[in-house]
Amino acid sequence: MLHVRRSWDHRGSKFVEPETSAGQRTVPLSGWLVKELKAHRERTGGTGLVFANGNGRPHNPSNLRRDVWIPLLKRAGVPYRDMYSLRATFATMAHASGEEAFNVSRMMGHRRSTLVDQVYARTLQSGLASVASAVAARVLGDQPLRLRVIEGGARDVRETEKR
Repeated sequence: MLHVRRSWDHRGSKFVEPETSAGQRTVPLSGWLVKELKAHRERTGGTGLVFANGNGRPHNPSNLRRDVWIPLLKRAGVPYRDMYSLRATFATMAHASGEEAFNVSRMMGHRRSTLVDQVYARTLQSGLASVASAVAARVLGDQPLRLRVIEGGARDVRETEKR
C-alpha cells in the first residue's frame, strides 16, 4: 500500500498536505510495483525519499524532465508526453480494463468519479471494436472475437483472433 499524506511544492521548497481530503489516501500497489520499489530501495540505501536527486532532496521538476523523463521516452521510442499525461493514461487503461470510475477516481485522489470520465479517460479504438464484437457475438450466439486495432496512417488495421 502507498499512503499519500503530503506532496512536494517545488515553488515553495516545502512539503504540503494534499489540496483536498480525497488527496490523502491509501492506494493499493501491484505486486510487480512493490517488487520494483523494494529493489530500488535496496539500490539506493533506503533512506529518505523514494525518488531523490543526488543530494537526497526532492527533484526539481524541470531537472527531472530534462535528466530522467525525456531520456526515458527517447530510449523507449515513445513520442514526447509530459509526465502529467501518465494520469490520463492510467485512467484510460483502468477504464478500458472495466474498472469502475468510482474506484479509479479514489486511487487518483479525486472525490468525484465523474472527473475520470470527463477529464482523464479516453476511448481506445480497441475498446470500441471489442464492444461491436461482443454485441455481434451475443446476437448471433457465437464466441466473441478479440479485435486488436492498430492505428496507423490513414486507416486502421483490424486483426481478429478467436478467444
